[in-house]
Amino acid sequence: MRVAKMPYLQVVKGKYRVRMVVPPELRPTIGQALGTYTGWNVRAAGFSQGDACDLTGSYIPFAVTKAERLANGDPRLSLQERYRNTAGYTAAVTAAVNRLVSERLMLASDAPGAISNATAWFTQASGGMLQ
Repeated sequence: MRVAKMPYLQVVKGKYRVRMVVPPELRPTIGQALGTYTGWNVRAAGFSQGDACDLTGSYIPFAVTKAERLANGDPRLSLQERYRNTAGYTAAVTAAVNRLVSERLMLASDAPGAISNATAWFTQASGGMLQ
């Protein structure tokens, strides 16, 4: 009986290489992010304000449109600038899924669900504004 090992995702942070296990349903969306993920968070007022909360990460979503990004002074590209619309995001995720299937890192039977989930996440993140 063969036991499949879950592949690691290698992330390079400066001169450091971080290894982490990523569930299969999330792998296609890593290169097609909807926001910035951090491995840390800052505590709110009332409980050690400003101190790092190392065990709880943050998710900071990208602005939906370029106008929203500029109004907020956010240097990160908006969803609109990155993917243009839902079809652009779905195409990017589909390419990532196909690459994972061809590299045998994802089962072909999981591909339609991964693409469908990613498209739904994009629609939710964009508030349906980028159809």
